[in-house]
Amino acid sequence: MYDSIKIPELPWGGDNFKPKFSDYEPMLAEIVCLYRDELLSFEEIGEQLGIEWWNIKQMFKKYNITKYSIKERACLKRKKDYPQIYKLHHSMKLSFKAIYRDYGFSPSYSKLVLKEGGEETNKVTLPPT
Repeated sequence: MYDSIKIPELPWGGDNFKPKFSDYEPMLAEIVCLYRDELLSFEEIGEQLGIEWWNIKQMFKKYNITKYSIKERACLKRKKDYPQIYKLHHSMKLSFKAIYRDYGFSPSYSKLVLKEGGEETNKVTLPPT
């Protein structure tokens, strides 16, 4: 009964096929800069540039660009935010609530940033004996 039905071949792939992310390859340097310097996630970069996040992820995979884990990126963001939060809280004498209201850093995040940053700046390294 179904022997007479011929299934048409789909015009997909072939010599002309290129993945969707190849359309965005000219923007690779900008994407990597946003990822490494601004510490944005693939989704945030995609929203900013109008690209689907999975295309960014595929580009990183194709070019073997090292990706940060969520934990690594969070730690790097806290290190990056330390000077600003330190200045706001200690130099400008703003409360954590005022920092949250005016700059968007939550009180718990600000306290964590100051705690981690303070530990790094207060470390005393002993000379080798």
